Amino acid sequence: MMILLVFTLYLITGTGNSFEVIGYSGGSVIIQSDLLWSLKGAKYICKAVNGCADIINDQSGSKSFYEGRFSLNENTEGKFTVWIKDLKPEDAAKYEFGVKEEKSSKKKEIELKVEKDCCGGTAAVNTYLGENVTVECKYPDLFEENDKVFFKLENRSFTEISNTGKPSPKVQRGRFSISEDRSSKAFSLRISNMTEDDGGVYFCGVWKSQQSDGYYSLYTQIQLQVTAPGSHVFVITTIVCVCVALLLIIGLAVIIYYVKHKKRQGSTPSSKTKRKDHEQDPSVVCNYAEVKHSRNASAPTNTSDEDAHSTEQPPKDSGPTYAAVSFQKNPAVSTDAPATLSKEEPATMYGAIRHSTGLE
Repeated sequence: MMILLVFTLYLITGTGNSFEVIGYSGGSVIIQSDLLWSLKGAKYICKAVNGCADIINDQSGSKSFYEGRFSLNENTEGKFTVWIKDLKPEDAAKYEFGVKEEKSSKKKEIELKVEKDCCGGTAAVNTYLGENVTVECKYPDLFEENDKVFFKLENRSFTEISNTGKPSPKVQRGRFSISEDRSSKAFSLRISNMTEDDGGVYFCGVWKSQQSDGYYSLYTQIQLQVTAPGSHVFVITTIVCVCVALLLIIGLAVIIYYVKHKKRQGSTPSSKTKRKDHEQDPSVVCNYAEVKHSRNASAPTNTSDEDAHSTEQPPKDSGPTYAAVSFQKNPAVSTDAPATLSKEEPATMYGAIRHSTGLE
């Protein structure tokens, strides 16, 4: 009768087991329990603050639930798995997770501790198809005796790539091999003949078991990028071509600017200079007269001094005529302004005389 009572209380209250989980700031913890994942009942996880505040509480019958940085999953063995990623110092607390059913509940309790970032945090590795690459990780002294592991993040879940195992510190799995060097507190993953699918996000960490439960503490994230051979040459060539094209464009722009600038300097009109050279002083006016002279003709006795013009039509058979030019003041200009004469145009009267041989 007493045994039946104890068993009934066990089913009602659950196992009540509690164990310690150590994680690192920025890292993740994956907790694997011996609780069976049930399609019935609500799967939940809550944080023990002012009672137990639900983080996930779902009874939809799905095999995985996500809420922010927390997730609940059914692993390949049908067991209950908890994943908490991107750990923060404020995540340190007691948690409860399990399955709530109508007549009973199955649960586990953990106490999560979040230590400062250790062992590098994040790293990036670049390699090429067909090459071999080795990735190294450090581990804390606390986990020297525990198994070392490498995980790859794929489709929101972790896939174990390799672990050191026991008793051998080196394990080979196809193209992947993992080895440990305790003298330097480091372990490394070697991948041979890299393929495109090998690229992605990897995590290194440790596995710690406690009775029937256990957890992975992942603390270093590695971004592995795989590039086709020769692609770096193509990138460099592209950069060089772009730089050369830019230099040519800049050079052409400078040449065009220089040519236009020279044209503007050489396009100063010379007409102004020519106009200056040929402009007459406005105070000078030119009067012209045509006069015919013969042996018996008498020169005109009365000629206007200012503006008289005299023109006589010579006979058809007459000889050359005479032309004279004189420069006088322009009446429109003030009489006080002195008349100036250009050296090129002296105030000289010119005449041409031809003597005829006969009398008229």
